[in-house]
Amino acid sequence: MRGVFETAVLFSFLGLFLPSASQAEEKIDDAWVAKALDEGGKALAKRRALLDGLDETDESRPSAGSLNPRGTLSTTTRSVRKGAHTLIEKKRTYSDQAKQPTITVECENADYTFELGKSSEQSAFALTKYSPVHERKESIARFAGGLHVEVFYHLEGALAALESEKRKHLKRVQYDAPSATLVVEWTVEVKGGRVQERLVLAPTKGWVVLERSAETPKAVASSKYEYGREIEGGPFPTITSSTAWLKEEPNKIARGEVRVLKLERTKLQDSDFRLAAFGLPEPADVKPLARPTPWYLWLLAVAGGAVTVSAGSAALRRYLKRQAASLPS
Repeated sequence: MRGVFETAVLFSFLGLFLPSASQAEEKIDDAWVAKALDEGGKALAKRRALLDGLDETDESRPSAGSLNPRGTLSTTTRSVRKGAHTLIEKKRTYSDQAKQPTITVECENADYTFELGKSSEQSAFALTKYSPVHERKESIARFAGGLHVEVFYHLEGALAALESEKRKHLKRVQYDAPSATLVVEWTVEVKGGRVQERLVLAPTKGWVVLERSAETPKAVASSKYEYGREIEGGPFPTITSSTAWLKEEPNKIARGEVRVLKLERTKLQDSDFRLAAFGLPEPADVKPLARPTPWYLWLLAVAGGAVTVSAGSAALRRYLKRQAASLPS
């Protein structure tokens, strides 16, 4: 996940390491495989339908004594995905109070992608990168969403590992009745190596992800998730604590916590994902958005309609009055 405890996230992409020599004994409950594909698949589909239009702001802080080469005190990330539009706004502060915060924005719309930066809250944004849509190498949408998208991708990966054509990578599917949790373990073959994935799911709580770990011979990363918010019947994570360490250097440990500060349906409009929303001119090679009709013109139109109706009613009353006067008594 981008913008949240980046050191731990780095270790979650462990494809740069060699495959492990030891393989866990296969412990696969076929009944729970079928149940996960059915019920878990429905939960995933429901979650997918809720993702678009969510606006999440979270704050990550490294733990005391944790590996922290940047000297980061906190990172606040706002993330919005709305159709073809994405916004990731990030503010990083440092333990060295003399060091100015780092404030950046990554944004994309149907026409172009851009990045902005500024050195303080009071200063204006400066454009640091711009690409028209036909030159876009990769959408930033996959990196947006905060914790709610992170757990979505984890569940998606676990269910994909249960599919028949990928069963050769499946190592464990076991349900623990006392804790009402399901453990799913599988390997992921990536360029240059293999990653051992492990998820702990809560089938009775909407198939939410409670724990996740990824391991190679050289490194391990793990996360635990807590839930405290529902949107349209879907549970969403509000806290995660993460740990990552190198097996060869166990003293180099990165720990941190992420808390969701806000999670709601976004109020942003399409125009808020463009350069003009940040006080910068629109690109010359892009057709400007159609301007919405100003409110006062709508008011004039309504007032004009009311005057027309009133005048028409008055004329009708005069006509009927004349007709009544002309009738024989």
